[in-house]
Amino acid sequence: MSMVFDTGLGDSIFLILNFLSVFMPVLIAIMFVIYTMKKYNRRADERLQIERENLQVQQKTLTEMNKRIVNIEKMLKEVE
Repeated sequence: MSMVFDTGLGDSIFLILNFLSVFMPVLIAIMFVIYTMKKYNRRADERLQIERENLQVQQKTLTEMNKRIVNIEKMLKEVE
């Protein structure tokens, strides 16, 4: 009679393994999506930083060119 109520350790292990085999692919897929999103965000941040640096260089170049133009205009006015 005691055998009817005794599920046993084997059944418990089987249930746990069955549960893991069903949800493990889902967990792996979720982990892959999270990893991919982090990688994408990291690359986007790197591109943004490069764009900011390029913008600073362009702004500096533009400022220098404006100074040169002002100097040339002054020289031309002096010549006239």
